[in-house]
Amino acid sequence: MAFRDRAESAHRGFFGFIFSTILRFLQLVLALTVIGLYGQYVNTARLEHKYADPNYVFAVVVGSIGAVSALVLMIPFAKIILFTALFGLFGKMFIHANTGGDSGIQTMKNAVWVDLGKI
Repeated sequence: MAFRDRAESAHRGFFGFIFSTILRFLQLVLALTVIGLYGQYVNTARLEHKYADPNYVFAVVVGSIGAVSALVLMIPFAKIILFTALFGLFGKMFIHANTGGDSGIQTMKNAVWVDLGKI
């Protein structure tokens, strides 16, 4: 991540992050809606072995690009969800585990806290 990106991210703060994530989610929902609305006409043409109207195909392509860009720009939010799930999964297994001198269990206990730090 470039220095400029980190500075902008730190500047907008927690509420800016939440606001941005909500907007990206809405962008994803609307892009999927566009794909669904226009895609049904493209699919009907496909089933009838006819050529699809290029305008509908264009709308599906634009909706697909919008959905992919929303997902890519929502990656920080997805990272939070994934590392929270990872912490929960391995935390349940290893936080209260007795190491009994086993360095592998101690390593996993340490890794759980690293997972928490990545959130």
